[in-house]
Amino acid sequence: DVFAGEDGRELLDGAIEVLERRTLRRVVARPSSRNFVAVDAPAGAAAGGRYCVFDDFCSCSAFARAAALAPTPAICKHMLAARLAPLVDCIEEKEIADDQYHAHLSCFYPSLA
Repeated sequence: DVFAGEDGRELLDGAIEVLERRTLRRVVARPSSRNFVAVDAPAGAAAGGRYCVFDDFCSCSAFARAAALAPTPAICKHMLAARLAPLVDCIEEKEIADDQYHAHLSCFYPSLA
């Protein structure tokens, strides 16, 4: 169980902190409906401004470490926050054209505002 024990509590606390302090934005490409959640990264983070979150992947280094070590599917605080955000009304939505999707996946894309 992902929420069992101290690690689960840290994961939940981290997700709550993300929801309280970061902007989460679901980016939806039209007409294909491909989407991901962009989570603002802390200032100075290696991600270049944001993390890209999918159902089973996050671009953060914590997810990469967990996925490499875990015998089961991994989850990070950004992924959990992205799943919880619609339930607590903490997510914005931005529609883009399909031909812009790959550019928006880049962590260094200038703005999603």
